[in-house]
Amino acid sequence: MLTIYNFNIIIFILSVVFNFGSSIGDLIFVYLTDGKFMTHPIDIFVGSRVRQFRREQKLSQQIVGEAIGVRFQQIQKYETGSNRISASMLWEISKVLKIEIAQLFEGADDIEIK
Repeated sequence: MLTIYNFNIIIFILSVVFNFGSSIGDLIFVYLTDGKFMTHPIDIFVGSRVRQFRREQKLSQQIVGEAIGVRFQQIQKYETGSNRISASMLWEISKVLKIEIAQLFEGADDIEIK
């Protein structure tokens, strides 16, 4: 049976898979049935920034994953916001991408959190 919850997850996955070039404002957030975020908007934002910087440097998810000791699937989860990035992983990722950790959060003040 397709519930509202399942429908929202399907929409989120489709938006991530087919809208790689979309801006942060175009992302569809996944809601639980009680209206709370299942994935926090900041996690999605930071993940999208990791993807942006990785692509700017023409690095694959595989290369970044190997550099920090995880599989490329984990990088995918970080970039979509489905898995939160720990502080130590943020540090590792920023070193591989040759950026300051703060750059991953630039623009986050504009994210609306309900």
